Amino acid sequence: MRGEDLRGRELNSTKGKTMGRSVSYHSNAAKVVFLHDVLSEGAGNWEWDEFIDDLKGVIRERYPSFEDADRWAGREDHVILENSAAEISVAEYCGLISVSLAPREASDYDYDYDGESIRAWNENWTNLIANNFHDHLAKRFSKSALRKIGSFSNGEGVYELIN
Repeated sequence: MRGEDLRGRELNSTKGKTMGRSVSYHSNAAKVVFLHDVLSEGAGNWEWDEFIDDLKGVIRERYPSFEDADRWAGREDHVILENSAAEISVAEYCGLISVSLAPREASDYDYDYDGESIRAWNENWTNLIANNFHDHLAKRFSKSALRKIGSFSNGEGVYELIN
């Protein structure tokens, strides 16, 4: 049985425009795009790999400076693309996918030629593109892009379709 939130919206259903699930996302994310129903139920590794390749292509259409990466940010966030200022990671839980844009980490001793902190530069650049990054992915994945509208005290997230 599906429940309703306090505004009478149906929970746990994309048909009712909201759903309740949780998925990991990059701890330093400037922006996170959530996607649902991108893969078929019971999808195999090949379908996930194909989705990741498509996602990389969509991101590179707008931001060609990103290059392939293959490392982990935390336990669940797989960094798939990076440039000198930012990294993009993905995580998946029960069909809900998070795509995170986060500034690259830099040590306290990393400085550019003007003496400005690289960390500050990375954060600034990432924040400048954050909204366009979100809008670009939301447009390209318009039937599955979600916005997180809240969280319950147990950590379960509530999402709604963007369009």
